Amino acid sequence: MSIPAPSTAAPARVVQSIPVAWIRPNPYQPRRNFSERSIDELALSIRRYGLMQPIVVRRVSAAQYELIAGERRLRAARRAGLVQIDALVQAAGEEDSAVMALIENVQRENLHFFDEAEAFKKLLQSHGLTQEELARRVGKNQSTIANKLRILKLPPAVRDAIYTGGLTERHARTLLRIPDKITQLELVRTIRQESLSVKATEALVERILNRQFAEQETPRKRRITGVVRDGRLLLNGIKKLVGQAVSTGLSAQSNISDKGDRLEITIVIPKH
Repeated sequence: MSIPAPSTAAPARVVQSIPVAWIRPNPYQPRRNFSERSIDELALSIRRYGLMQPIVVRRVSAAQYELIAGERRLRAARRAGLVQIDALVQAAGEEDSAVMALIENVQRENLHFFDEAEAFKKLLQSHGLTQEELARRVGKNQSTIANKLRILKLPPAVRDAIYTGGLTERHARTLLRIPDKITQLELVRTIRQESLSVKATEALVERILNRQFAEQETPRKRRITGVVRDGRLLLNGIKKLVGQAVSTGLSAQSNISDKGDRLEITIVIPKH
């Protein structure tokens, strides 16, 4: 039996029974991972009791719709063998559809922060929105959007380790202070093995940065100390610089006076 095409004169918001085959996924779906077990359980529930809440779609053409909200419900309905599904048809353009898909997932509060950040980035790049405009659309502060985007600066390998390790967004932001990927990965392992809190992680990062700074400073201090201890090297350096100045035509002079316990060096360079 052929499935009749839905009327093209549908109101802005109306629940319709739509062929599942006519619904395409939302390219801006922020959620990248779905629990197969959860979908199996929902599919079993749909077989027994039907779909309790309609999905949300927008019409793309007479025989095609694009999903806005309800990815898990749609997957479960397909797995349950449904041919048609109840859907709330929403009048929306591509940008509105993308924003609504993001908001729907954010409101559920279990969207991973990396997925949320990627969705923000995609919206900014695809639709030319500013961070302020996006913040107004999704009901967040601009600083929140900026902080979400910052965590995408972490290398992919570090992000994967954070994701699989179940670390929090605050852990991820703390790792941004570390400049190299190897140390970041080592930190992720330490945080997981020792179950470090965010506060403990911040303290550990501070110690690592202080140690790295000290290691960088020590060789430089040794070089300066070596030059100062060997007065001859310092004197020869000064004489060499003055000699180079004279060779370029500058009338420079240097004078070294032995004061017994010290040497006084005078360099004279005419203004004109």
